[in-house]
Amino acid sequence: MKNVRLAQRLSVEQLEALIEAKKRLQKVAPLERKRDRLLKAAAKLQKKIDRLLDGGKAAAGRKPGRPRGRKRKLSAAARRKIVQAQKARWAKYRAAMKAKGEAQ
Repeated sequence: MKNVRLAQRLSVEQLEALIEAKKRLQKVAPLERKRDRLLKAAAKLQKKIDRLLDGGKAAAGRKPGRPRGRKRKLSAAARRKIVQAQKARWAKYRAAMKAKGEAQ
């Protein structure tokens, strides 16, 4: 009833404008629903990606990709042992290459 009274008071141009606006809204509404579905799907995918990057253990307040806890530090003695072992490996390799070169 209210709509009929309102329509009687409007001019032909105003009614045509309302009809055009309604048609535009009818075209836009499905697109908005599709956009909402796509945004929800994207959010789900982003959560899965975050879980994969985080190793499945999401910690509150932690940025993805940051190292967990403190960095481990080697003692000076441990570093010295590693350096000595590496030098020994290279010396062995060089000796093998020198022996191979002299053998030919």
